[in-house]
Amino acid sequence: MADNRRTKHLIFFTKQMNYHKFFNEDKPSESVQTNDSASSDLLKKRILSVEDDADSRELLEFVLADYELVFAGSVSEATRLFESENFHLCLLDNRLSDGEGIDLCSKIRAFNQTVPIVFASGAAHKKDIQKAFDAGAQSYLVKPYFPEELQKIVKELIGQTV
Repeated sequence: MADNRRTKHLIFFTKQMNYHKFFNEDKPSESVQTNDSASSDLLKKRILSVEDDADSRELLEFVLADYELVFAGSVSEATRLFESENFHLCLLDNRLSDGEGIDLCSKIRAFNQTVPIVFASGAAHKKDIQKAFDAGAQSYLVKPYFPEELQKIVKELIGQTV
């Protein structure tokens, strides 16, 4: 079953990236190249990504390659990381092995009122989305989503915290 789910994720993601390449191949690149990779790593914004699915983590590493991603697979691990390290944004799943992203969002808000919080979750009910916003989230993406959507939201929200 896990292989089948992985295949579906990768097929969907590949289709999205091919779509993006097709419509953007004639556009000039907006990225600035630097020769010093160490200095560019120092400038990367840090994102705490709370995701317990290995395939989703792999996709996030690709989609958010311009950022330093720190992964947590549970509410308890994410809480420990958030309280001991600095992050520019938190990306949360709603359903985790030891709790819900909504509860984690509330914990993060109690600790830090300004860090942007984005949900990327398969929980698509209006009540789930409303609970996330009530807990302090700035954005909520329902899986599957277009990678460009996540990139745009992250870029906008991290830009607000600089």
